[in-house]
Amino acid sequence: MASAAIVDSSSRPYDIIVFGCTGNAGRGVTINLLKLAHLLEKSKEDRVLRIGLAGRSRDRVEQLLESVCRELEIVNPCSSLGSSKVDIRTSDSGGASSGKGLTVAIEIADSTDEISMLRMTQSTHVLIACAGPFGRYGEAVVKACVKTGTHYCDITGEVPWVNSMIRKYNAEAIQKGVTLCPFSGYDCLPAELGMYLVGKGLRDQGKDMTTLELAFTSFKSGAPHGTLNTALDALQPSELKKNFAAMRADNTENGGRFIPKEWIATAKGALSPVNFLKPRWSSNLKCFTGLNFMCPINVHVLCRSAAELKLHTGTNKNNKPFT
Repeated sequence: MASAAIVDSSSRPYDIIVFGCTGNAGRGVTINLLKLAHLLEKSKEDRVLRIGLAGRSRDRVEQLLESVCRELEIVNPCSSLGSSKVDIRTSDSGGASSGKGLTVAIEIADSTDEISMLRMTQSTHVLIACAGPFGRYGEAVVKACVKTGTHYCDITGEVPWVNSMIRKYNAEAIQKGVTLCPFSGYDCLPAELGMYLVGKGLRDQGKDMTTLELAFTSFKSGAPHGTLNTALDALQPSELKKNFAAMRADNTENGGRFIPKEWIATAKGALSPVNFLKPRWSSNLKCFTGLNFMCPINVHVLCRSAAELKLHTGTNKNNKPFT
């Protein structure tokens, strides 16, 4: 097994690396990072966002970068990248140069190659993982980030996989001061952020949340290739049996259950056939609401986050979790 020492953060050539940048979500992350970098360039701050784009194929990453730059110029000519410095390094260990302007470099990395994972993660402060299904490709990235002291976030919605990563790496990550932040994509973040803001607003008024109702407007879109593969993997009978067993197991020494015991009733209630499948009238939206396909995932995410944020404590009688 390859080993790596934690690299001094001041010597890391990148601020952020996007691993799996050629997929749908990775492309979206890349676009927004380049927009942010361009805004920093135009600001009065002498600040450069050093971005690394990582994937298995150099050609595909180069094509992605070219496409993104072209799209940004067309969509918003006022903030085009024409005046920015795009520093494309195509060597396997290319680094981002410093100086005023936008700097982008390419890293070649493969989740099946542990050495390339360690090399990639030890060259950046933050790693954004966009390569799924995470049950197939994700653990190598998490493992490398913990080994090299690199902060990590991803776009997964795979609750059993995250549960497994907590069991394996959470204790070591805490010990090393490494942040592991899964569920950071647009599937989960709006629900979690909405819960936090509402809970904080009520708490600032000396109140507690007793019921949380979330409704989302769906936009026309298709399911990305990675999402379809994730769904197919999850429906395998052997995977279902293994995942349910892992979710029920208690693991007090390393993070406990994914959903703490006091929140299990809340999760079961939210996912009961009556609440989950039956259309419901929303007094806020003044219309009926239907099933959201992310509900089974977000219920688990919100129950865990609510427990971590202690949203059930305070004026709420008996400190009961909200529903």
